[in-house]
Amino acid sequence: MPSKKKIVLLNPPAWGAIVHRDGYCSSSSKLRYTWHPLDLLLQSGYLQKHHLVVIDAVAEKLSQKKVIQTLRAFEPQVILALVASITVEQDISFLKRISELIPCQIFVSGDFPLFSPARTFDRMPFLQGILTDFTSDALLTYLDQGQKSSQLWLREEPGTEIPRPGPFLSYPLPAHFAFSWQHYSMPFYKQPFASVLFSYGCPFNCFFCNTHLLGYKIRDSGHIIEELCFLKEKGIRNLYIRDATLNGNINKLKTILQAVIASGLKFKWNAFVTPLPCDQELVSLMKDAGCFLVQIGIETGCEEDRVRLGKKITNDAITQTIDMFQTQGIMVSGHFMIGSPFETVAHISETKKFSAQLDLDFISLNITSARPGTVWNQKTNHIQTADSSGNYQISSLSSLDLPTLKKWKRKILVSFYLGKRNVIKTVNRIRTKQDLMQLADNSISFLRSLI
Repeated sequence: MPSKKKIVLLNPPAWGAIVHRDGYCSSSSKLRYTWHPLDLLLQSGYLQKHHLVVIDAVAEKLSQKKVIQTLRAFEPQVILALVASITVEQDISFLKRISELIPCQIFVSGDFPLFSPARTFDRMPFLQGILTDFTSDALLTYLDQGQKSSQLWLREEPGTEIPRPGPFLSYPLPAHFAFSWQHYSMPFYKQPFASVLFSYGCPFNCFFCNTHLLGYKIRDSGHIIEELCFLKEKGIRNLYIRDATLNGNINKLKTILQAVIASGLKFKWNAFVTPLPCDQELVSLMKDAGCFLVQIGIETGCEEDRVRLGKKITNDAITQTIDMFQTQGIMVSGHFMIGSPFETVAHISETKKFSAQLDLDFISLNITSARPGTVWNQKTNHIQTADSSGNYQISSLSSLDLPTLKKWKRKILVSFYLGKRNVIKTVNRIRTKQDLMQLADNSISFLRSLI
């Protein structure tokens, strides 16, 4: 039996905005919300047989100095760290410093190393390997048995093509409570929440997104119920289902939801969905299973542009899907983007108009970014890519300059959130003093985001 190793799962410190490096899709937080880094969470299930320590310097607001002190005290033999395209310079610099101070094997996961492996190994001569599928046991089997895998690219045998997974997603129960729960927050939950995965990747091929490049696999409902039972026993009542597209396979999702309902487990949860496929049966099952909010990728109010983005979904279909959710009492957050290569000011105006027509509960508006792995990213020819929040904008894909895009972003957000209909909805949602305090905190963060 292999001896136990000292292993650290590390989300490095970040300067300025709150940064999310997980899920092979990096971004910065518009407000002050943080969630469990999914790559590290799922790997904790495999690696908890060893001496495991989790350091989430972003959520815990730890400085580089504090992280170094913690690492020196623990003396890890292995570190799995996140590296993001939007913070790649500071991430590489910090990990280089760690390698000079602490003798250990360093592995990484994240969008930059996954989609730029040659650059990663070249710029990080101390690096041992790159994890290409954070749901796999590739790192564990390599550490325990020296077994090599396409899901773990090693320096001596670097890969070039992301391995396509099989149809089934399976991973052991994560070490949920190795993470400092008090440091994670979402605007919808007054109590701790857990991050859970039903599926990995995405079956759809939107041009602006890289998630489909990971392939697509779905978790067995029995494994999901096992994890939910564990979380319920520990007092968790809120879930953030972290699937990129929850309804990627509508029939299998219905089976999962039926199993959740049959188990009698009661959770409050939110998830990302695409407008289609969706039907009344699915929406009813989601409601009965505890869903209270869906985040829908609408992208734009211009149907022609949406087709160009790879989503052949009409405005009427989107409206019908939103109506189905709201009829069931499920709130809807619409997600939009501006600044695509072919988008004009007139098209952005259509997005502003459509977002107002839909009677949404919330909206999220991003500046289109050249995500690693996408055709747009290859055309920009930048190592560090644009962050969709605008906080780490390096190059604009649009013919419109960044100040213009930010001006439109402010205009659309202010029009929606300070509009009479939304103000009335927001006031009606206030039930407790805590609700009022949360609203005040959200409002302050929102105003800061507009500056």
